Amino acid sequence: MKELKNLAGQTIIYGMGTMVPKLLNFVILTPFFTRLFKYNIEEYGKVTELYAYIVFLMILLTYGMETAYFRYVNIEKSHKKVFSTIFTSILVTTAIFIFVIFYCTDGIASALKYEGEAYFIKYLGGILAIETLSAIPFAKLRIENKARKFAILKIVLVVLNIGIMLFYYKVSPKIFGSDFILNADKLVSARFIFISNFIASTIVFIFLIPECRLYNIKYFNFSILKRVYIYGIPLLVSGLGGVINETLDRSIFKHVFANTSEALYQLGVYGANYKLASVILIVVQMFRYAAEPFFFNYEKQKDSKERYAQVMHIFVGITLFMGLGILLFLNIARYFIASTYYSGLRIVPLIVLAYVLYGILFNLSVWFKLSNKTQYAIIITTVGALITITVNLIFLPEYGYYAAAVGHVTSYFVMVIISYILSRKYYLIPYNVPRITGYILLAVAIYFVDRFVEIDMILLSYLFKLFLLVLFSTFVIYKENLIEIFFKRSHEG
Repeated sequence: MKELKNLAGQTIIYGMGTMVPKLLNFVILTPFFTRLFKYNIEEYGKVTELYAYIVFLMILLTYGMETAYFRYVNIEKSHKKVFSTIFTSILVTTAIFIFVIFYCTDGIASALKYEGEAYFIKYLGGILAIETLSAIPFAKLRIENKARKFAILKIVLVVLNIGIMLFYYKVSPKIFGSDFILNADKLVSARFIFISNFIASTIVFIFLIPECRLYNIKYFNFSILKRVYIYGIPLLVSGLGGVINETLDRSIFKHVFANTSEALYQLGVYGANYKLASVILIVVQMFRYAAEPFFFNYEKQKDSKERYAQVMHIFVGITLFMGLGILLFLNIARYFIASTYYSGLRIVPLIVLAYVLYGILFNLSVWFKLSNKTQYAIIITTVGALITITVNLIFLPEYGYYAAAVGHVTSYFVMVIISYILSRKYYLIPYNVPRITGYILLAVAIYFVDRFVEIDMILLSYLFKLFLLVLFSTFVIYKENLIEIFFKRSHEG
């Protein structure tokens, strides 16, 4: 069981680099921004929309090279050749992207309905360039198991980001006058959120420069480039499909609503309530950072497929536990956003379920990554993207953000089913589907029990919720034998 302990340990360390920053964002910035834009929800809608573009474009600009780097570092004899080849490719494409952004700023701003605020486009371009150049050095830290440095730099990034933002919105008005942070409509502007992000990302990239010491243009190799492209481009297409599922709704609000102000208002409410379920995404991300290198490094072991299945079972139990925690105590969690956003609380259960399915989908992705059949990722995510597009275009104008949440769940559910069916044919992993289904059904049952059992005394009500949460966790711990795995001494090796 040593490998599961090691994976858990790496996940916890990577979690320091993902969960701690995300929690800082959630605990500090979400309450701060939802209150800063309490009576200007449309401006918060811009933040939600523009960061959706960042997520989408990061997939485009890294075009599967992180995963390709993991794959070919373990195949090629020369680490320097792999790093130099991939980093050169990223450097060239990023330079082209920046040229296009700055040359076509006004046209892009007009297309996205940001006339008069074209500076947002330049800020996004700067953030994306720095984050893209940081991607491979961060991947290098992961493949070399330098989880602590990875975590420290991610925490530094967010602490700097928060500090600079607070300076702009709290300190600078006292120095430069209150008009300094206002936009043309004399309302608090969101532009300093993006300026702060760019400054913080640039500082962290400077700290990553030592990780680029392997880079030398003379090690650039066209043969390696061709192979990583063949491997990585399908991941780009599937990644774009995946990010469409995750961000399309936020990108098209302004294009399906006749009234731009109403679209941004709905988007602001949607984005704020989305944050309440984001702890599930945090868990998925911290797991992903540790699990992806683990999947590749453990591939040659005789029991690899059994271990992959075991990881899936444990992962589902943990994410469902986190989701139940959010939903059972939603009346407390809601205070992290301003009361003007409470109308969107009804979508939180749907977003929680969508994130659980997203985590399952990531676990399933091991089959096409290890079998080099990444072309099937295109099929899976294309189907998901089509579902997301269809649901949003048809139902978003009438049902608003609720339709977007339903679209997320439907899309991820269908993708999970397709990926599982294909994995049975090409890379059979012995997942215990009845057990996974049982965990999901038990979590749903507990959620509805809590909804329909009314207890007037607040203390007893919370104790009952806690009992339900403990009941679920105890069941998972027993079924997965987690005490034996993580707390008893291993006699292996």
